[in-house]
Amino acid sequence: NYFGNKCISYTLENAMDDLKLTQYEYHPIVVYLDSEERAEYMELSRKLIKHIKKDGSIDQQGKMLVLKRARIVAGANAKLAALRSEMKKHTDEYYMLVYCGTAKVDNGSEEESRQIDEVTRMLGIEMGMKISRYTSQEDVEERRVIRNRFKDGNNLQALVAIKCLDEGVNIPGIRTAFILASSTNPREYIQRRGRILRLAPGKDRAIIYDFVTLPIPADELEGTEESVKIYKSLVKNETTRMEEFGAHSLNRGKSDTLVEQIKNDYGLYEFENYEPNIEWGDDD
Repeated sequence: NYFGNKCISYTLENAMDDLKLTQYEYHPIVVYLDSEERAEYMELSRKLIKHIKKDGSIDQQGKMLVLKRARIVAGANAKLAALRSEMKKHTDEYYMLVYCGTAKVDNGSEEESRQIDEVTRMLGIEMGMKISRYTSQEDVEERRVIRNRFKDGNNLQALVAIKCLDEGVNIPGIRTAFILASSTNPREYIQRRGRILRLAPGKDRAIIYDFVTLPIPADELEGTEESVKIYKSLVKNETTRMEEFGAHSLNRGKSDTLVEQIKNDYGLYEFENYEPNIEWGDDD
């Protein structure tokens, strides 16, 4: 109200057209929650409904449920296998980022471990790639050294990171990003995408792999009206991000076709969102 009407609009598409950001390919990779993850997601969703006020806002206890539920989506166990499968095609490449969340995952033992720990083990030990973690646990000097090694293009192949796209860090050399933990907040995932699209010498385009979490295959979608609506709400959140990322990509037709298929399969065109239009917080 103080500043009045919008005086200028400069979109991501404008920035790419003006060669201020690089163009990009967008490749969504669909995974599904396993039975245990679905059960926990459903339980949290039912509890969450009780903490949504009439005006659509959510109380403090409800926000904690939102965070727990988002971590299930971000840390879906199926993402590790999907990453392994995709990364086999990129084991000789450099300038890669694997963006993880803080969620814990099932590593087959009695104790859970963090997603970033399992990704680090997979890429560095199992696949023998030259990688480095880039998190808040590394101090300022360590991060500076890591960025310089990454910039060289013949030292580090990939950074395995948490939050680095949110902290004002400029790593323009990133050419290929694997986003395991994405936000459902448009302001956050649009900002993260912009950081991946920074210009750098020899970088004619960026490639983004977005790991999309759906609750259950569409042909298995059944249950009570309440449970089906909860599942569809998750599908709607994920396809909304897919549409935004795909809209300005070089291969838009591919993601458009997938989104259309998902919406048809899950009956989203007739679906009224079961949950209020609130910012669901950060999946990571």
